[in-house]
Amino acid sequence: MKYLTYKDKQKDKESTQTFPWVPNVIKSFKWKWYEYPEMWWRRCFWNWASEIPGFVRRFWQRGARGYADCDVWNFDGYLANIIYHGLLKLRKDKMGYPSTPDPITGEWSFDEKRWNDVLGRMIAGWELAYKCTNGDLEHPGEMTEVKKAELEAIMQKNWPEFRYLTYEEEMIMREGFYLFSKYFFNLWD
Repeated sequence: MKYLTYKDKQKDKESTQTFPWVPNVIKSFKWKWYEYPEMWWRRCFWNWASEIPGFVRRFWQRGARGYADCDVWNFDGYLANIIYHGLLKLRKDKMGYPSTPDPITGEWSFDEKRWNDVLGRMIAGWELAYKCTNGDLEHPGEMTEVKKAELEAIMQKNWPEFRYLTYEEEMIMREGFYLFSKYFFNLWD
């Protein structure tokens, strides 16, 4: 039977004071990443290299038909991303603008200011759709306001940034979709 000396007791006391939940055996183990090169080969390089054929296949599919098989899994998110960023690019780099109806007289005429307003409302609607598919906002679907408030309160306990679209945001998004469908054949540069 081995008796602990005063120095051994002090060492044990110091080690348990800093990290009491870590046993001394684990603390004495000194792990160095460079002593396990096969693990780094498997985890870092091989995982990355094994994904290359998938990257090439998806690249080819998007070039040949405009979408890859993996894009169909979340097709609403894929389309919202493409349309939102495409509208931003169209507004930034536009070379011309189509004719739009005058809100007062209803006559169609070429007016850049009206077209910028239409594009801005489309972008606002598709931005909300992009945020919904990206996970920043939640679309309530056909939920009642009471049920929506209950679920939002429950979800915000764990995720404080969680929130549903408000009624006003829903109307902005619908208006953006409507204008997108109305001016679909005018989305050219």
